[in-house]
Amino acid sequence: MKRNILKSKRGLVLLLLVFGIFGLILFSPFGKSANVVSADYSKDSDSKDKYELVLRKGVYSFFDGGATSVYSYNSQIPGPLIKSSVGKNVSVKVKNFLDVPTTVHWHGLRVNNLEDGVPQVTQEPILPGESFTYELNFKDAGLYWYHSHVDAHEQVESGLQGVILVEDGEEEGNILVVDDVLLGKNGEFRNFDLGVMHGRFGNLFLVNGQVDPIINLTNNRLRIVNTANARTFVLSFGGEDFEVVGMDISDSEVYRDNMLTINPGERYDILLDLEVEKNISLYYITGRGNYQIATLNYGGNSVEVNSSFENPFDESRT
Repeated sequence: MKRNILKSKRGLVLLLLVFGIFGLILFSPFGKSANVVSADYSKDSDSKDKYELVLRKGVYSFFDGGATSVYSYNSQIPGPLIKSSVGKNVSVKVKNFLDVPTTVHWHGLRVNNLEDGVPQVTQEPILPGESFTYELNFKDAGLYWYHSHVDAHEQVESGLQGVILVEDGEEEGNILVVDDVLLGKNGEFRNFDLGVMHGRFGNLFLVNGQVDPIINLTNNRLRIVNTANARTFVLSFGGEDFEVVGMDISDSEVYRDNMLTINPGERYDILLDLEVEKNISLYYITGRGNYQIATLNYGGNSVEVNSSFENPFDESRT
């Protein structure tokens, strides 16, 4: 699939005229890319890291007895963690085995405009049965996320989302993806109409794709992203204090708090004040009550983990 979205010389001339008028250079080279951890990994002769995201339909159980028809990257919800360090290079080949077109947007990353995943603007949608390779450059440390940019209100909620960690020598920490989905009693997605100007709210709260999972913490560092359609989460970590040490693409001025407000698309990097083994109830705080959305197991014996990017996914029922 050609990377240039222009279909004719006439279109190219028109675009060049626009560039001349506004003095814009939209398609300038941005560099190479980054290191990643994903299901399918290889290196070519010039040491560029290569990864694949394979998009398929499947059936996923958000709760016992529920069967939800979903989309996925590499049969995971959320998709596989992409991990890198600053200055590394990576290409990500996206194979679309869905029955709808899609693209991938790299939320928060500074990328070449051609890689931004905006359909009909920086690229044509990836049609069913086709593939497209993104060449990325990870310039800034931090937590980011990737997601569909075609009918995003439907495709992202259906499962097309994942997380990127660009490391800066600090501890990797524990990644928490907070989200919500709107499901019927049998597990089916409710209609995807936005309903209100600013999106819609779900009726199930998720952490790493699961309802109220138990998550084993490897240390006291939490890297959190909110991928919800519209919901702002106010989080309490069992009353434990914490320090905010980073947000979005940059370090922040360190400050202390005991509740974290995180809006859709935002990312936070926090350090919990933990010295002894304990289980911590992660609460979503609302004016109508508080909801436990996960249990964080710190320092104790590992327990069964129902999250952390290794979610059960059954493609045999598609």
